[in-house]
Amino acid sequence: MKIADLTQYGFSANIIKIWREEIGDDLLPLQEKAICEDYIFNKDSDNLLVVAPTSSGKTFIGELAAVREASRGNQSIFLVPFRAIAEEIYADFSRKYKDYGFRIAISDRDHDEFDNDIMEGQYDIAVIVYEKLSGLLVARPELLSGCTLVIADEVQMLMDRDRGPDIELLLTKLLLSNEKVRIIALSAVLDKLNNFDKWLRARVLPAQERPVELWEGVYTKDGTIQYREFNGKGRRTEDLSSWTDNKRAILNLVQRSIGDDEQILAFCNSRASTIETATFLAENLKQTSRARKAIRQANNLIDTIAKEEIQNLLQYGIAYHNSDLTLDEKLLIEEWFRKKEIKVIACTSTLSMGINVPARNVVIIEPTKWNGQKFISIGVAEYKNMVGRAGRYSAGDPYGRSYLVASSQANADQYNDFYISGELEGFASSFGSQAIDSQVLGIVASGLAKTPEEVGRFVFSTYNGKYRWISAESKSAIEEKIVAALERCFEYGAIETDKSGNINPTKQGKICASRGYSLEHLGRAVAYLSEYKADVVPSVIYWALRTDVSCGVQAYHIARPRSEEYKSGIYQQALIDLGNGEKLGPILESLALNTESISYEECVILKRSLACVAWLSDISIHQIENNFSGVRAGALRGTAEVCSWLVSLLAELAKIQDSKSERHLGLRILSERLQHGSTEEALELCRIRGSGLLRDERNNLVSKDIRNVDDILALKPNEFPLILPKAIKLIGAAEADIKDNVERRRRAQSRRLATLNIDTSLLDKLYEKNGTELEKVVDDLLSPPFIDLTCRSVTRQREGNPDHILYDSAGSSFVIQTTASEKNRNISKKKATSVIGQSASYKPVGYIVIGRPDFEQLAIRDAADQVSAGNNYKLLPVSTLAEMLVLRHEKKLSTKAIEEILIEWTGYIPIERLEEYKHLSEGNSQ
Repeated sequence: MKIADLTQYGFSANIIKIWREEIGDDLLPLQEKAICEDYIFNKDSDNLLVVAPTSSGKTFIGELAAVREASRGNQSIFLVPFRAIAEEIYADFSRKYKDYGFRIAISDRDHDEFDNDIMEGQYDIAVIVYEKLSGLLVARPELLSGCTLVIADEVQMLMDRDRGPDIELLLTKLLLSNEKVRIIALSAVLDKLNNFDKWLRARVLPAQERPVELWEGVYTKDGTIQYREFNGKGRRTEDLSSWTDNKRAILNLVQRSIGDDEQILAFCNSRASTIETATFLAENLKQTSRARKAIRQANNLIDTIAKEEIQNLLQYGIAYHNSDLTLDEKLLIEEWFRKKEIKVIACTSTLSMGINVPARNVVIIEPTKWNGQKFISIGVAEYKNMVGRAGRYSAGDPYGRSYLVASSQANADQYNDFYISGELEGFASSFGSQAIDSQVLGIVASGLAKTPEEVGRFVFSTYNGKYRWISAESKSAIEEKIVAALERCFEYGAIETDKSGNINPTKQGKICASRGYSLEHLGRAVAYLSEYKADVVPSVIYWALRTDVSCGVQAYHIARPRSEEYKSGIYQQALIDLGNGEKLGPILESLALNTESISYEECVILKRSLACVAWLSDISIHQIENNFSGVRAGALRGTAEVCSWLVSLLAELAKIQDSKSERHLGLRILSERLQHGSTEEALELCRIRGSGLLRDERNNLVSKDIRNVDDILALKPNEFPLILPKAIKLIGAAEADIKDNVERRRRAQSRRLATLNIDTSLLDKLYEKNGTELEKVVDDLLSPPFIDLTCRSVTRQREGNPDHILYDSAGSSFVIQTTASEKNRNISKKKATSVIGQSASYKPVGYIVIGRPDFEQLAIRDAADQVSAGNNYKLLPVSTLAEMLVLRHEKKLSTKAIEEILIEWTGYIPIERLEEYKHLSEGNSQ
């Protein structure tokens, strides 16, 4: 079937053109079957489970369905298990469909800039990691109201012991949702379904054969390779050079691949072995060629040790790929491997799942992996995912080849029986095999259950509830776990009962459920906030990383120090040196007082903490790597991200405890800095979406006094300390950032008013009018029923005079200045404060500055200084004022609350600060 034939299913000629340019003229057999046999576009919209080998075209089936929904004005969510897959799909969809007009969003722990868009329905296709969608649904249960399709990629992740229960709970929510959401689940490694399809209420689209034949081989020391065909099941034998150790075996296989001008993926069982293997191959291979274009592009990467290693390896057409690399380094390697410049990648198993890097050949050096404590054998499913990368249909490969390296005949027989001829593991759920505290809290926090009985009914709607816990004994055991989970949730203050006896989440319980924190995380964070009243950065970081270790490590961290590192006292001395230059905070001060007693486990956390402190400075990443033995940029970022996640918990809890305190704001800024590796001065640059700036580039811009959107827009491309393409991209991103933020807010607010059948003209004018016309709009707004206070216009104004005078109930006056930038630049400090010096004749007790689109960071900081000096001074972005209008109509913000905000609140007032008033109903105010 031809791509062009899809016009009969309602796809436009422009979409067809995109697909033909990207994937060619022909559909794969599985895709043709899915269309022609009515699996994708069936009128009943049944759920669908696609079970087919890697490289058979499953992902495009989901893409077809998502694009069709987008073309009809509906929304789709693409669920994936890993951030790397999310990044690749997001980049792919953005390249294909953004110019066409589809709104593409991404959400994972690293990306939250689209979260508001997703929760407000301002997207067409969103790529989201499983756990992130779980959290978003807790925060906004009505999120699915505009979504008609969810594609669940790599759905076999339900079988994962650690992540499976949360993913199963998410799919249960989708199945029980009141919204009509269709599920298309995809997997390459499901065999015996064991009623999984029935639970999913899905038709099954199976495929046993690959579009490209795969020869699965075992390579033994005598040089013999015994193959078994994946499709045909036939066997064949090939003789290659003999070998004495694994390195020589890999060299033989890679040398043959290079000699035939073919590509090969070499799967290694650790990060270190990927580098060792790639280096060994570069030193010993013959007939290699440079990856010239990749080397040139690598010049634009941030300076890291890995960059140097990669560029050296690229001289031989070789690279390695592991979690120590930065995202940009990984993407470069993947791109130039797909373009066939890179011939060999030594990689870990993370490259096997979902990421599009097929090769003609795949070799698994040793079928083991590190589980955090020891090396264990991989399963059949993971093996099949790895070897499934072999053979590229789009390149016209007649077949692909895979190799297992067997050091003995016993190993060869085992590999043949277990991996090549063995059966995939049947579907099995791990839900309920451990404590289910988080899952029970997630059910309550989502509003899906108000009583223990309702919690039980939901739990028994999961796959295990339907098909495994069928005996009275098993049901009783799960019921006991539910009771125990509820008790622990009460104990930690995550849930409470109301006057009617119903169970409800507390604010801190909702935070836990929406962000994926455990009850133990919650308990430790509450204890920290109680014990320490001030937050000093180094100690907060140490607390976070110590908490992570205590609660179960969330990331593949910076490597533990070697024994000689610990004994040398290098990190103990670094702690003392840090204390000589800045405050350490109470936790680290106690360690610094007696560095000789620091244990090895404390040193592990100390090393990581000191590296994260350096990550927040203007020290280059390359220098950080040199200062900390074994630290690589990718692992540093991963460690800092987990730290950021836990500091964010402190921020949210601090806000609950005292919203009028500044404590939560400081913690929130620290969390954001950790996420980006940013100094406080560079944060505004971090917030520019799509800037393309790397960490060290941001710091360099700040050193040149380029700190925000205004600074960027004031320069010409050739005036930046950047290469010209990057400077042009940065300017475009700065221009788009202002417009996007304003427009996204406006569209969402307008949609909410339209849903209530409220005229949106006043809202539109707030965003559109300038000068005296905008002042008139504010005058119209600041009147009953929005507020009951008296507000009058200043009719005869001199430059800098206020535009309005607002009187509180005691008759005291507040001056209001309204200002909007016609060039969509943020309001400067000078403009925002001009009203203070020129309003003396009105004897005001307070100042209100209403601005559009928003205020510069310097203006926001100055507002805090004004408040500290005792002034009743506030900055009110137009988007916040518009949100107050919408909330007033939604009866989530009262007239009394609005007056309190205008009169009593001080400082910068972003939309997020309105959350604490949403509980006040209309009836409470009148």
